[in-house]
Amino acid sequence: MNTVLGVDRWATDAPHRRAVVIAGRDGSYRGATYSDLYARTGLLAYGFGQIFAPGDRVVMMVPPGRGMFEVGYALMRAGLVPVLIDPAMGRASLSQCLAESSPEGFVGIPEAVVAGRVLGWTKGIRHVVSTSRAVPGVASLLGLAQGTMTPHETGLGDLAAIAFTSGSTGVPKGVEYTHGMFRAQADMITEMFKIPAGEINVSTFAPFALLGPLLGMTTVMPHMDYSKPGSVNPEKIVAAVTDSRATMMFGSPALLDVLGRHGESHGIKLPTLRAVLSAGAPVRADIRERVGAMLEEGAEIHTPYGATEALPVASVGSHELASLTRVGICVGRPVPGLTVKITKIVDGPISEISPVAPGEVGEIVVSGPNVSMSYFGRPGADQLSKVGAAHRMGDLGAMDEEGRLWFYGRKSHRVLTEGGELYSVEVESEVNQHPAVARSALVGVLEGTVSEPVICIELEPGVKPSEELVTEIVATSSFSILTGLVHKGFPTDVRHNSKIDRPQLAEWAQTRLRKERR
Repeated sequence: MNTVLGVDRWATDAPHRRAVVIAGRDGSYRGATYSDLYARTGLLAYGFGQIFAPGDRVVMMVPPGRGMFEVGYALMRAGLVPVLIDPAMGRASLSQCLAESSPEGFVGIPEAVVAGRVLGWTKGIRHVVSTSRAVPGVASLLGLAQGTMTPHETGLGDLAAIAFTSGSTGVPKGVEYTHGMFRAQADMITEMFKIPAGEINVSTFAPFALLGPLLGMTTVMPHMDYSKPGSVNPEKIVAAVTDSRATMMFGSPALLDVLGRHGESHGIKLPTLRAVLSAGAPVRADIRERVGAMLEEGAEIHTPYGATEALPVASVGSHELASLTRVGICVGRPVPGLTVKITKIVDGPISEISPVAPGEVGEIVVSGPNVSMSYFGRPGADQLSKVGAAHRMGDLGAMDEEGRLWFYGRKSHRVLTEGGELYSVEVESEVNQHPAVARSALVGVLEGTVSEPVICIELEPGVKPSEELVTEIVATSSFSILTGLVHKGFPTDVRHNSKIDRPQLAEWAQTRLRKERR
């Protein structure tokens, strides 16, 4: 079984259906039908087969667009293992990921190939391939693509790809994806969101976009900088949804925040959308409300929970969230076919799961066919993150009496104080209720051997900071926090622009408090 067989199926069943639609800077659109995509990937796979051997690891540096789909599917069609690394993670992290993955090949656009040679990324890699003839002295893939290739036969347990985490919550690690894991993800997502063949999905996140054609969807990619979703031009998103008559959309919380505020201020509606999906970080209630106001009655905003190592884990819709009175972040019920357990909080390796009492906070542990069994070349990380066939999410959570999972934040983000442990999301959920607060972040500032809890506050646009306002905001928390600091704009991850970089924020808070207390 080969992962790209989904594309082959739709090329037979719906050859004229659009598989990919790419928006241009000028508002024009270009794309490919399933028949086009099947033919192109077969051609490119033949070219790859002349260079690489099945099972070779090949770094793929092709930006979001039609080429991303063609090259990615062609690599897997040829039985190769794409290595997916986010270039926005920074030069040092990128170099580390390249070294760890020990790739046999590097395939990229001309600019990526040149950068690879100049910065030493491609040093020691046997085959460097440009997807264009534009780079002198570099083998042209298209020059070798003189035939076509049927998908290379693979087993469910065979390695299909290595996807590096963003590094926003630790060192980037290469997650091993098998063909069986991809298939399970596709089946779970299809069932969870009731995705019919022919669904038109506007995707603003490249990894999720790659799943679209495998599920029989038409994937529409707006014109935007995919490395900066929080700085998106909302008019481009509205145009992509409206022009394509999209029925589904995927966007990070940061992107949806921009879109929702734009929709609120301009009275914009998106009547064709039946579902909006958002992941990468918790989605605040005000974001759901603004985006929800742009949708027709009955349409829903879904907030699936998961990680690169395990996706999806759970999901919840905005209709159910609206009925909850409890303050906090509910991520919904576990996906059918996945086992979710809550174990006692331990920072080091564990040999077995130690279940907590019902409702008690512990670490979330998951197991199932869509869960990665290991990291590539990182046995130490496996020792910390795996318990047999289960994966420790590194997140804290608790199950309620209805079987719903509540998220309490990263295990590494809890603050150990003299009075006990504080969980980041639990504290922030209370502070975020204040109308002047856009979002908040709990960090610990080390004072001797214990941490002083500090709540960092990002105010709503137009709200002026003052000592009185900060005191009022801090008082909304039922936890013992005396210090609040206003920050103009939290540092966030490069992938979603939504996960708060708490270590960096903690350093800022510590520096600021030292200056104020001198």
